[in-house]
Amino acid sequence: MKIVYVMETMSIRGGLERIMSEKINYFADNLGYDITLLEVYSFSNGRKGRGEDPEQGDAFRISEKVHRVKLGIRKKSLKPLKIFTFLKVAKMVANEIDRLRPNIMISASLIGVIVFSLKKYPCRTIFESHQNRGTMPLQFLMKRMEQNVDCVVTLTQGDAKEYVLAKKVYVIPNFNTVYPLSPGYRHQRTKEIVAIGRLCKEKGYDFLLEAWSRIITHLPDYRLCIYGDGKERDALLSLIAKLNISDSVSLLPSSGDVYSIYRSADLLLLTSHCEGFSLVLLEAMAYGVPVVAVDVPYGPREILSEKLPESEYSTDDFQEVPLIDFSNLQRIMELDFSNPSVLLSKDFKKLSSFMSSPFTVCKGGVLVERDVLSFVNAVLKILKNNKLYSALSSSAPSVNNRYSKDSIIPLWCSLFSDIMKQ
Repeated sequence: MKIVYVMETMSIRGGLERIMSEKINYFADNLGYDITLLEVYSFSNGRKGRGEDPEQGDAFRISEKVHRVKLGIRKKSLKPLKIFTFLKVAKMVANEIDRLRPNIMISASLIGVIVFSLKKYPCRTIFESHQNRGTMPLQFLMKRMEQNVDCVVTLTQGDAKEYVLAKKVYVIPNFNTVYPLSPGYRHQRTKEIVAIGRLCKEKGYDFLLEAWSRIITHLPDYRLCIYGDGKERDALLSLIAKLNISDSVSLLPSSGDVYSIYRSADLLLLTSHCEGFSLVLLEAMAYGVPVVAVDVPYGPREILSEKLPESEYSTDDFQEVPLIDFSNLQRIMELDFSNPSVLLSKDFKKLSSFMSSPFTVCKGGVLVERDVLSFVNAVLKILKNNKLYSALSSSAPSVNNRYSKDSIIPLWCSLFSDIMKQ
């Protein structure tokens, strides 16, 4: 089996690059597939891309058995004359595919949209959807890509339903790549809360910091550590200063030593506006670290899909924390509740969140609506109630059973077999 993977670059320390490197290595090392990794862009001019350090090379290990091709296209701003840049990329990739003559060509993310929408190839083609289709840029090219490829692979059932134009859609989730070094590892409580991901607007760190400014008033001896790189760093530092939480928040660079991060964490917080899947949820839960995630399409709600039986924790243990924002209280109390339209207003929803903080208790963590007060209350309830925390922590590793490498790799092998029969 000869497969070519087309990627922007492998020098980015991100979830996509991590899972792609793991799959590529496994296919080459364990199954003996003839794998070529074709990287399109170069940042050799010294400018850092999304989470990239040009001097570090590959962010994750790539097997020596994997063939490497680097086109070295300098990635410039795509705003001016971007269609001509796209055409150049698609033409150069097509020339390499003609030369390599693989059985299957696989790509993902924006680079996959570009190469599959503007060219057709003399091999089977697979687009991997690692970002919810509805949030992808260049929707006019998304439609062409969707119609051109032989199949689309999504990470979740929810995302699969959005690919209505695709010939075939397969759902194959990511597998977890991080596990404790010792069998039977049991997580020990600390007073460190972590968030992991690129420093970009999509990750919702402004929401997280606003929530943390309230959490820390109830848990002053806790600390929030955000691990990641990105263009929003300066803006987040300004917001941290504005909220006067500099003493309890650290912005730390992305790290390859995730083992140390999870071993020292009490909770993982996820506040993204959208998540294709979210490997960090699986990684944290593998270490018995409970997670609190905003309920967004589609990853978190499919990973945290199994509710924790109430028999494993007592609702009597819940200690509701008064979190009313008194700056809005007077306006809310003046609402005319005899008017039905008031029930649909934002102010009424705020009042509802004061009275009850809606979240769903699942094995390994909780899903919370995108509301600061609800998020704060969920975090505080977990940290202030030992029985609930213990139940979440002990149930967390079992979630990974559905996402083991041994469970997911056979799905890819079956897909390759099916697509070659077409």
